[in-house]
Amino acid sequence: MVKLIIVTGFPATGKTTIASHLSKTLILPLFTKDTYKELLFDQLGVKDRAWSRQLGKAAIEILFRELEECLKADVSIIVDANFMLDRDSARMSALIKSYEPIVTHILCKAKVEVLVDRFS
Repeated sequence: MVKLIIVTGFPATGKTTIASHLSKTLILPLFTKDTYKELLFDQLGVKDRAWSRQLGKAAIEILFRELEECLKADVSIIVDANFMLDRDSARMSALIKSYEPIVTHILCKAKVEVLVDRFS
């Protein structure tokens, strides 16, 4: 049975650290929004906050595409992103309904003081 592990949470809550550890431990491929966004920045350049948001949306599109391709191919995966409830929930639900993977959802949280320290 195909497994889908979704690691979500606000920025700087430890998503990538946890997802990377799971990927190594479970020997599953890991797809992260930040990896795609960094590649887009490298190719298209860094601009203002609006540009960063646009690249973030593009990165999510790429992530969903990769997620669907893996589910179609019966490949278990881990995805790491700060998914937006209003933008991404219906799409994720539709993929889960279509391909019926075993889903584990990990929601990462941190105290405000920790988040501020990580951004400093």
